[in-house]
Amino acid sequence: MRSPQGISVALLVLLLTGSAHAPADTGGAALETKRLEFAPEVLNIEFVRRPLLLNLKEEPQVCADLPGERRYGQIPFRLPEEDALSTEHFLSFMVIYGGKPLPSLLVDLNQDGAIACDESVDLVQNPTDRGRAFRTLVLGGKGIRPEGRYRLSLPAVLGSPEGDLFGLDLVDAPVARWTLDGHPSMWVLFDGNHDGVYDRKFGDGILVDTSGLGRLNADPYAGGFFSYNLPLRLGSATYRVLDVDPQGRHLTLARMPEGDAAKLRPLGPGEASDTIDCADGGGGAIRLGGATGRYQLLDFWFSRCGSCERELKALAPVIERIGPERLTAVGVSLDATRSAFRAFVEAHQPGWPQCFVGSTFWDNPVAARFGATGPSDLILLDPDGRVMARAHSLDGLLPKLDELFPQPRVR
Repeated sequence: MRSPQGISVALLVLLLTGSAHAPADTGGAALETKRLEFAPEVLNIEFVRRPLLLNLKEEPQVCADLPGERRYGQIPFRLPEEDALSTEHFLSFMVIYGGKPLPSLLVDLNQDGAIACDESVDLVQNPTDRGRAFRTLVLGGKGIRPEGRYRLSLPAVLGSPEGDLFGLDLVDAPVARWTLDGHPSMWVLFDGNHDGVYDRKFGDGILVDTSGLGRLNADPYAGGFFSYNLPLRLGSATYRVLDVDPQGRHLTLARMPEGDAAKLRPLGPGEASDTIDCADGGGGAIRLGGATGRYQLLDFWFSRCGSCERELKALAPVIERIGPERLTAVGVSLDATRSAFRAFVEAHQPGWPQCFVGSTFWDNPVAARFGATGPSDLILLDPDGRVMARAHSLDGLLPKLDELFPQPRVR
């Protein structure tokens, strides 16, 4: 049995997901559950805002008959069986400026990888912002995935003060309402990986507005987005998702015992961490967090992150200089697959243990517990396991490390 001071990654996942069929019980009493029923409503939720490009990395075959200055972009679009990070089936579009009051828009509506001349879509000038134009597109519905409506917004002319940015809004989504702690709340199921299915894959989640004003933000770190795989702390209670209907018709929540919820909430500055045991990818156990009598450095990385390789190389001499008797380090992967984890570790051979959790970014319970928000995040714990400092790169943490472990002066 684990030490009462420690909590394993497996136990973290068990606490988060529980049973898919019935709520766990506490002291023989079933936990409070809530089933929310969802119905489609028209909402414009922005989930993409990016610059138009001069060229796409993999430029599709495009219509060459229309004159003017061209810009490109892609609409996130995946098939249900695809990896949540795949871009294989993103839909390309082309915007042509010149010769008309509004630009011409061509979209790969038939999803064949080419932008044909007959795939032109008329734009409408935004009545409240004359500098932008838009069109609502219906995508999907070919038996591969359900239909979805998206509002594509574009600059009416190039060189606008806001920049040459395009935006994508989710036009309608499944909505439920619930009076929570005496206050109205709106819940929206969000297909964040754009595959037409609501499930526990990375990217999908719940947008919750507790203000009653319909303020929704699809940014996973803005405070109103919740992964189906992690706890939802709302008002006076914490909930976990028992199940979600793939078609977005209903969702079941279970209220968590406060003791369990406390072990999973993000740690604040100065708060002591539990000891967490996780796997090293080969079956061995790695321990991180908790009181160790030494400072601990947690390095969160992702195999597809280019800066993570550079950070790893820069971190090695720092750890060597300070010495393992004063500072221990553990890498925590944000990869979802063991193969990606192992390939990165084998390629770069870090000189300290590496932890594989099996979930990505905001779905990762270890990252969520320590407040890491992405690859290259570093968390410094003091000898008692308390959160001492956070940084998004080694440069941001070096002043603290130099303060704790001064370098000897060169005579």
